[in-house]
Formats: sequence, C-alpha cells, structure tokens
Amino acid sequence: MLELSRILTAAGATLAGVGFTVYGIGISVDGAGTWEANLGGIATIVGIIAVIVGMLMHHRLAED
Repeated sequence: MLELSRILTAAGATLAGVGFTVYGIGISVDGAGTWEANLGGIATIVGIIAVIVGMLMHHRLAED
C-alpha cells in the first residue's frame, strides 16, 4: 500500500500539471467555456485531490 500511495501522489501531481496547462491553452485560444478549458479544469481538480489522498495515505501508512 505504501507504493500505491507514492504512485497516486506522483500521478496526481502530473495530472494536475497537465490539466493546468490544458486549461491555460483552452482559455487563451478559444476563451472560457470550451471543452479544453472544462477538461483542463476537471483534470486539475482531480489531480489535486489525488495528491492530497496519496499524501494522507502515505502519512497514515508511514506511522504504522
């Protein structure tokens, strides 16, 4: 489970970064409300949540 928490944290950080980039591209090219901006925003939020969950898992497992 400790490995899973590390993978979840790393994948979440990557997803958040890519989502933020896609969001910026979507906003700058077409303006707000396009599918790129929506997809980027969702990916950023999901990535941040994955990082938080992965870090909490790692903290709980490292204490044991």
